[in-house]
Amino acid sequence: MKNIISIYISDLKAIAKNIPTLIIVVGLMILPSLYAWFNIAALIDPYGNASNLPIAALSLDKGTKVDGDSLNVGDEIISNLKENDELDWQFPSDIDEVNDKVNTGEYYAAIIIPDQFSSDLADAINTYQSPSIEYIVNEKVNAIAPKMTEAGAEGVTSEINSQVNSVVTKYLVDYSNELNTNIEQSSYDYNRAVDTLNNFINSFETIDNSFNSYIGYEQDVKLAIEDIEQFNSDTYQKLSSYDYTAMYAILDQVDGSDDVKSLIEEVESLTSEQVEISSSQLDNINENIKYFMYNKWPAIKNGVYKIANNLQLLESDYQSIADYLQKDSDKASEFMASPVNIETTNLYHVSNYGTASTPFYTSLCLWVGSLLMASLLSFKSKVNAKPIEEYFGKLLLFITIGFVQALIVTFGDVYLLDITVASPLYLLAFDLLISFVFVTIVYSLVYIFGNVGKALAIVVLVLSISGGGGNFPIEVSGQFFQSIYPYLPFTYAVKLLREAVSGIYMPTVVTCIQIFAGMAIATFLVSSVCVKFVKPLFDKFDNESKKAGIIH
Repeated sequence: MKNIISIYISDLKAIAKNIPTLIIVVGLMILPSLYAWFNIAALIDPYGNASNLPIAALSLDKGTKVDGDSLNVGDEIISNLKENDELDWQFPSDIDEVNDKVNTGEYYAAIIIPDQFSSDLADAINTYQSPSIEYIVNEKVNAIAPKMTEAGAEGVTSEINSQVNSVVTKYLVDYSNELNTNIEQSSYDYNRAVDTLNNFINSFETIDNSFNSYIGYEQDVKLAIEDIEQFNSDTYQKLSSYDYTAMYAILDQVDGSDDVKSLIEEVESLTSEQVEISSSQLDNINENIKYFMYNKWPAIKNGVYKIANNLQLLESDYQSIADYLQKDSDKASEFMASPVNIETTNLYHVSNYGTASTPFYTSLCLWVGSLLMASLLSFKSKVNAKPIEEYFGKLLLFITIGFVQALIVTFGDVYLLDITVASPLYLLAFDLLISFVFVTIVYSLVYIFGNVGKALAIVVLVLSISGGGGNFPIEVSGQFFQSIYPYLPFTYAVKLLREAVSGIYMPTVVTCIQIFAGMAIATFLVSSVCVKFVKPLFDKFDNESKKAGIIH
């Protein structure tokens, strides 16, 4: 232990006494941070600066007429794009200029509206054929720009679709309101029918009471019929007993008696069947009335009641239809233009792209800082010590410089860049921890394996850039990178720094710290064995390679 401390103090004194060495060490402390800061600063808000991307928009639309009105959707789109500042929209005059500037990269992309666009759009409701807008993009100019310009093109088509939905919906709602007006106009006859039916139903009680009264007087009617029959019989007998011949002789002596004689002739010609009112006829009438009231009348009433109930249901349905058809066309068209709203909940706010990329580039700079130290600083000690003592004694200097690198990059991330850090103290603590683990791993690789160890550290760096999940979700990377993702130190460094930058979720923090602790302990244990048995082999390998005068 004494030799370990002696080696560490000896190195610090050597740096302090030698100005060139001190300058190099100070450079080692600052240089890795510059790598992180420049990359983060360059990517602070690329999507917010999309307004600088030039995209051409050209309309060849000749327009059309709809219901006698002129329609030119292409001109409307161009007019709207002139008010759009999300991209740097350019409006060339002809198609040749568009093609030339897209090919040279002066325009990243172009949107061309064909000459029959308005006509095809107007016919689309009948043909169900969607009109097309031509989108031309030069993908070789830049890897990200085509995706950004594509978003602009999709925004144009989305706005057109929204406007079409709005117009069609407004037309349909206006038409339904017209139907509602016709229904309201025809409702007058319906209401009259309902009133007539209600009046008929109200008379049911009167009809029933009259029938009941008739039944009460039925016996009196029968007695009256018998009296009428007796009266008829007596009357006929009296009429038939008269001497009509004597009457005619008397009347012949009187002038102007022709009318009286005609009347007497009619009386004389009457038969008993014509004079008598048959009781059986009156009985038939009576039976017919009772049959109607007992058999037919209840069925009639039930039918009327059913009709009334159906009319009530119809009235309810009619009201529902009327309410449904009676809509505000402007509100309906506005709704159909954007029927669904997305309510976004940001669990951990990230202010810009630079903030989001800070964990990746900070982790990268700490690994690069460890590599620079391993490339420039000596692993040989001036103190006579055992290999294991030399290993830990020199490691203390590397860790010290690594801590200073972590302090500098943390200070710059928080105070020099236009990013937001949720927990600056956690960021500092995590940077120190990551630096400790990274320095331990890189130092151990180079101390034991020499130049081969440097190559291994670079390989880890390369794999971490692609497979550490720093810029893109690991799920979109290839299967190989997904398979190595859980074993890369970068994976947990980026995760840990994201917690500090965007907001702490303690289970993730605890997991990452545990994994880093395991990596550090495993590195120390393996290195303690390899220093004694493996390092001599690779020292010999390095010495042989230097004899050629190519490798230092």
